Amino acid sequence: MSDSVKYDKYYEDDPWVCGDPYPEFVEFFTRHISEPVQVLDLGCGQGRDSLFIARLGHSVLGVDVSEVGVRQLLEAARRERLDIDAVVADASRFKSRNKFDVVLLDRVVHMLSDAVDQKRLLRTAERLTRKNGFLLIADTKRNRETIRSFFCGDASEWSIVRRRGDFLCLRKDGGAT
Repeated sequence: MSDSVKYDKYYEDDPWVCGDPYPEFVEFFTRHISEPVQVLDLGCGQGRDSLFIARLGHSVLGVDVSEVGVRQLLEAARRERLDIDAVVADASRFKSRNKFDVVLLDRVVHMLSDAVDQKRLLRTAERLTRKNGFLLIADTKRNRETIRSFFCGDASEWSIVRRRGDFLCLRKDGGAT
């Protein structure tokens, strides 16, 4: 069973299977982002993070392999008249001419068992983050070193703004906020 089919089934069975927005993302947006920004949610699923962020007045683009998840997100956004668009696509191969102020990866890296696919996803997130933009990553403990080593080498253009448990907030070309 492909990931998209598996998640389509989860999402069909429970329209809120992933629950509330990730708490560290909530804290980041409520404490640190006061002006409207452009947000990319790679692996958005049903939109638990996207919906919360758009309710704060930000513009969000969600990307996910699940047609059901994307449809549910867009339906919720339409009902609430939120500034959200979403596309069905592989997040690790997603291309956009735009760069974003904030890019989210909420429990997406661990869904890719292959290290090549994980690095492709991290490169996509890196490429799509605007200079002085933020990358927010929530993932499992087992991927912590892979993620940290990808973004925190000697020649890295990224700095760690916050690290707590399974959450990492990085800033591109800048120091801590």
